[in-house]
Amino acid sequence: MSENNYTFQENATKAAEHGAALQRILKLVGDAGELSEILEAALDIVLNVSWLSLLPKGGVFLADNQRGELQLTAQRALGPEIASRCATVGFGRCLCGRAAL
Repeated sequence: MSENNYTFQENATKAAEHGAALQRILKLVGDAGELSEILEAALDIVLNVSWLSLLPKGGVFLADNQRGELQLTAQRALGPEIASRCATVGFGRCLCGRAAL
C-alpha cells in the first residue's frame, strides 16, 4: 500500500470514529437528561476516541461570564487535589482560565 493510500485510509478511519462520537454526543443531548450527566457521558465519549491519544482523564468547564470564571462541571480521574483546585477558575488564571479569557 502506498503512503498516500495509507494516509487516506487512516484519515477516513479517524473521520468515521469522529463522526460516530459526535452522533453519540448529539443523542445524549436529545435524550434531555440532567446537564451534569450529559456532560459526564460526553466527556467519556471524547476520552475514548482512540486516535486522540488522550489519557483517560479530563474535565468540562462551563463559563460564568457574569462572574468571569469557569466552573468544573464534569470530570474524570482528575484526582481530589486538582478537582478541588480547578472547581472554580477565574478567567485569565491557569491554562484553562487563559483560554477562556
